[in-house]
Amino acid sequence: MSPFALLLLCAAAAVACWAIWRPGAAAPRERRAAAEVEAAGAGGGRDDHAFLLDVCAGDGAEVLRRLEAEVRRNPGIDDAQAYRRAIRSWFLEHRGGTHGEVGGESRGGDVWL
Repeated sequence: MSPFALLLLCAAAAVACWAIWRPGAAAPRERRAAAEVEAAGAGGGRDDHAFLLDVCAGDGAEVLRRLEAEVRRNPGIDDAQAYRRAIRSWFLEHRGGTHGEVGGESRGGDVWL
């Protein structure tokens, strides 16, 4: 391969990496978790609380613990943002984390890849 062709190939790869990983852009795992939150229909208010209560097996203390943790991490956020962040954290822990195995069953019984 000629040096010019190699230079063009490297430049194209650098531009592609820059386009995908711009500074401040969310990582793919975080984008996937955000998309799952939206797809789950966590629309706010009672829906968010009901969703968290469901995934916490009906434990209201666990829901409050998750909300308080988000408020401690992000002072100044309102209740809706705290719920949204708590739901996103749950998705990252249970569906997008590195601790799971591919093809394993999630809490809802569906299989994720």
